[in-house]
Amino acid sequence: MAATIHGTSGLTFGNTAETGGYLQNFDVRNGIEKTEVRNEQGEFIGVAQYNRTEEISGEFVLYGSTGLGAAAPAAALTLASYTPAAGIILVEELSTKHTNTGFKSTSFKAFVYPLITS
Repeated sequence: MAATIHGTSGLTFGNTAETGGYLQNFDVRNGIEKTEVRNEQGEFIGVAQYNRTEEISGEFVLYGSTGLGAAAPAAALTLASYTPAAGIILVEELSTKHTNTGFKSTSFKAFVYPLITS
């Protein structure tokens, strides 16, 4: 049954349908790298912030061998639920969870490389 949303407009419920698996959840973490300079007393006197980073992690339950089902370390990942502003999403880690009381699920960690397109 589809959700009926009451209240404030503009809320998002659920994820977009994916190919090859059911995306259970995902997080997008934005950050930067930095280099700091300290004086002779160890106090910060300068900082350079550079190289915006974008890490995506989440969990899915597979039902096919394409889309999410083709996820592998070092492979490009395309998500219907999230598109970065620029670049490519590359998978870094996969972890598969097996249980006797639920469905087998796979967790992933991926990074966006905004200046790489293929």
